[in-house]
Amino acid sequence: VIRDNLPAYYGLSTVAVSPKGDQIVYATYGEEKSGLYVVDVATGTERTLVETGESLSFYPSWSPDGKYIAMYTVYRVENSQANSVYRYDFIPGEDGSFPSGQEITVMTPDGTVLKRFTLEGQYLSQLYWLDGGSGILFLSGPVTFGRWGEVISAEYDSVWIAGLEDGEPLRIAGLEAIEEQMGEDIAYVFPVASLPNGAGALLNVAGAGNGSIWKVSPSA
Repeated sequence: VIRDNLPAYYGLSTVAVSPKGDQIVYATYGEEKSGLYVVDVATGTERTLVETGESLSFYPSWSPDGKYIAMYTVYRVENSQANSVYRYDFIPGEDGSFPSGQEITVMTPDGTVLKRFTLEGQYLSQLYWLDGGSGILFLSGPVTFGRWGEVISAEYDSVWIAGLEDGEPLRIAGLEAIEEQMGEDIAYVFPVASLPNGAGALLNVAGAGNGSIWKVSPSA
């Protein structure tokens, strides 16, 4: 046994294995211990990747080369009286948080923050690593919450790529243009593959009818 007694609550408690299988990232959100933790498979030793505090990080994802870990991050709700994870501004889903956050954080396995990607007034969703770990792709859009933290609307409308060596994220597609060509509203969209050398990605896009595959890139 490499690690036992892993938590299984909130729907946020995920386990992600590195591409080489030598490290594991797991999440726990208890009152005494909360955050993301890295376990060395060979030795079983554990170290903290990021602790929960003013922010909460979840759904860790390894880069294809195993050098980095990306995750969604949300921040504490001001004056919240809720307990545990419900103090944070995540979007509730059926079995846990929807894969979307106010920030996408990229770290090295030793806990060093490499990048923090944010867009003012937007939630970032559908995080996807590009070929070779050169960067990430994600969707963005405004999210409106009700009085009790319920989601009134979530309108993801843009596709972005962000390089780990570059500056700001680059908008490479607007979903409204895809909807116009489809002739109907988009029901869901998520990335399914990176283009070679991280030049863009293929998206699975579906409306009320059949789905379709779209290529998105700065040159598309």
